[in-house]
Amino acid sequence: MAFNEFIFNGLKQAIEKGESLESAMLSFYNAGYNKIDIEDSARALQRGAIPQENSANVVSKVSPKREEKDTLWLYITIVLGVVFLSLSGVLIYLLLQKQQNGL
Repeated sequence: MAFNEFIFNGLKQAIEKGESLESAMLSFYNAGYNKIDIEDSARALQRGAIPQENSANVVSKVSPKREEKDTLWLYITIVLGVVFLSLSGVLIYLLLQKQQNGL
C-alpha cells in the first residue's frame, strides 16, 4: 500500500507529542490534504510501517489546497486593487471637471 511520507511523518510526530491519531488526521483534513492519502498514511502508521525515501511505496508529496486558496486570495487582492485605483481615477476626474466648471 502506498502512503504519503510527509503525512505519515506528520501523524507520527503528532502522536509522539501526545495528540490522538484522529485529531492529527483532522488537522491534515483541515489543511486541505487528500483524504485517501491521510487514511493510507494512518493505516501505515498503525501497522508500524517505516517510510523509505525514494521507494516505490511512497507517494510523492501532494500540494495542499492551501496553495490554491493563497493564489485565489492573491488574484482577489489584485482585482480589488485595480478596481480601487480605477474608481479613484474616476473620482479625481469628476472632481477636476466639477472644479473647472465651477470656475
